[in-house]
Amino acid sequence: MTKQFSNYSDLITFTRASGGHALRPVSYGDELVTNGTFDTDSDWEKSSHWTISGGEANHPSSGTYYPLQQQLSLTSSKVYKITLDITSITSGTLAVYLRNPGVSSTELAQFTTTGSKTIIVVANANEDYLAIHRYSGTTLAATIDNVSVKEVTFDQPDGTLILFEHPNDVPRVEWDSAGNRLGLLVEEARTNLVPYSEFSSGWGATRSTLTANAVVSPDRASNGSSIKASTDSNDHYISDTLSVTATNTYTASVFAKAGGKNWFWIWNGSASTYFDLTSGVVGTVAASNNTSAEIKNLGNGWYKCSITFDAASSSYVFALGPAEADSDSVYVGDNSTEEIYIYGAQLEAGSFPTSYIKTTGSTATRSADVASIPVADFGFNADEGTVVCQVQHFTTESSTAHAPFGFDDGTSNNRMWYYQNKGQWIGSVSGSTTFSVDATDPTEGVETKVGVTYKKDDFTLYLNGSSIGTDTSSNVPVVDTMGIGRVGASGTELNGHIKSIKYYPRRLTNAQLQDLTS
Repeated sequence: MTKQFSNYSDLITFTRASGGHALRPVSYGDELVTNGTFDTDSDWEKSSHWTISGGEANHPSSGTYYPLQQQLSLTSSKVYKITLDITSITSGTLAVYLRNPGVSSTELAQFTTTGSKTIIVVANANEDYLAIHRYSGTTLAATIDNVSVKEVTFDQPDGTLILFEHPNDVPRVEWDSAGNRLGLLVEEARTNLVPYSEFSSGWGATRSTLTANAVVSPDRASNGSSIKASTDSNDHYISDTLSVTATNTYTASVFAKAGGKNWFWIWNGSASTYFDLTSGVVGTVAASNNTSAEIKNLGNGWYKCSITFDAASSSYVFALGPAEADSDSVYVGDNSTEEIYIYGAQLEAGSFPTSYIKTTGSTATRSADVASIPVADFGFNADEGTVVCQVQHFTTESSTAHAPFGFDDGTSNNRMWYYQNKGQWIGSVSGSTTFSVDATDPTEGVETKVGVTYKKDDFTLYLNGSSIGTDTSSNVPVVDTMGIGRVGASGTELNGHIKSIKYYPRRLTNAQLQDLTS
């Protein structure tokens, strides 16, 4: 008998101690704020220092704690989107909290600039008051408008594909630009070395004009920037100089969309690599610094363009700009209609690109995705069983293991796990016995079906309908956890998508395993 689970969130234990982006259908529930546009002086609890008039809420200059708040109907553990417009802020820092008055509060964000602000948050138990006030220790003079709170729901038929930033500990089930579900995204930790990923500061413009908030970006906010070429006959670009380690491998990436120009280039420290933003293909790749490149369609005309290269020195000039054609970045622009739209610059140490990590003034790290299931939760058979997994890899070339699944007891002495490593699918039992056969690397970004059986002296590993390894001399170790996209300690992360995992509490026949993985 086989148990089947259709709701992964009820079964899987998941943590990620940071936010993380993924392309996903997102829908929003009803508005939970009453009078968020401040049309009347009502519905908000406010001190004497807050005033509501003229369609705005105003906090005059004061260093005293005065909240503007409203109780909402929030449900613990659900995801919510909070937005507000800061129409003026002449001094101090405005802070946004969820509160349980007199009991607890959680700070969500601090703001010192005007503009439309968005916060994605998981609600805590009993903290259902939205509170806006000065940040502790500062004087606040600010005016706000258009406060909104809506529940976020994922993967619904009416959802819009958005490059969405999932809050801490919220798993990311990613989709492609055509609306196909790729599966649970599991990645290793990475750090974005670009301090200002949305180009608000730090980037210099050479023979070009950089304009912020010029277009709707992949996250569906008006925060995409544009680069317009000047009338000089030369190359046109923006750049930021970053510290790296010479000879180490890095990946630079940015989201780009064609404006008046459809060719786009990224600098590798010595030469340019080109991308066609109309056809979605990589053009000429720089021959220096061991460079490779890829382009990924995000829909709505946006592409994620990336290059992987070996740093030529300890200083990397991250430069990018429009081009006239493939391998042709020197031309006379008009600084009017000939532009490229950009969003989300990232430089990370590693031999392949990972998901976007937003930065707002300093480097930022996305923590590793950690998913597992206690074997007690799904009728695990300690004597024999079978697992079949559908998986996609970002890369198969790294020297580290990429594990779609495995079993362990928290140590390497009692585990059985299965991973892909530089052309080999490998099975390992109790940390000592391994079985592997060289096989063709799974195509990156293309689904691979992996199947394994375990039984005393009878372990088998299948890949896409073919047997690639057996072990006939091992006991089944005593385990308590099934790792999903990672086994045991950090460093075994899949770096890819898991579309499905099926567990059978018996040792299926080889013919059955061949059929299930074909």
